[in-house]
Amino acid sequence: GLHSYGIGGSNAHVLVEEYLPIELGVERSESEKTSAALAKQLIVLSANNPERLREVIRQLIKFLELEPGCSLPDLAYTLQVGREAMKERLAFVASSIEGLLQKLTKSLVSTDVSSNQSLYLGSVSRVTSCLESVDALIERRDLEGLASLWAEGGFVPWRNLFSDHPVNRISLPLY
Repeated sequence: GLHSYGIGGSNAHVLVEEYLPIELGVERSESEKTSAALAKQLIVLSANNPERLREVIRQLIKFLELEPGCSLPDLAYTLQVGREAMKERLAFVASSIEGLLQKLTKSLVSTDVSSNQSLYLGSVSRVTSCLESVDALIERRDLEGLASLWAEGGFVPWRNLFSDHPVNRISLPLY
């Protein structure tokens, strides 16, 4: 703890303690863990320029290699709500950590990601908003449609995508 004593007799005390999450903050039943792990997730990455986007991809690959037990829904949620959407964007759907690693590696190796149907790459000049179609995509859980829309500069209210099951923000590498 920290203590501070003022010359006039005032005292201040602060107790500092490490935060230890229980199951990353939210308790889940085994069936919730299984159904969440099997569900496809929309992965979104962005950066200010193409070089930084490649570096963000490399950092995420390195993180996943060090943390193979990472929860895919928590990872997707953190990338969606815990990161600022920047100009250069990459989005795709993954159903496992192994599949995520394959797509990340493919996006680094491929010179023309835009020709690949399962990877959505965009360079945004301005963010667009068309909430009616976004809400319909979220309701249908059309992850491919949301990936395409977001990569082109669309705004997506990510929390609405996870309203039916609990997810957590996790610690990931920074930009």
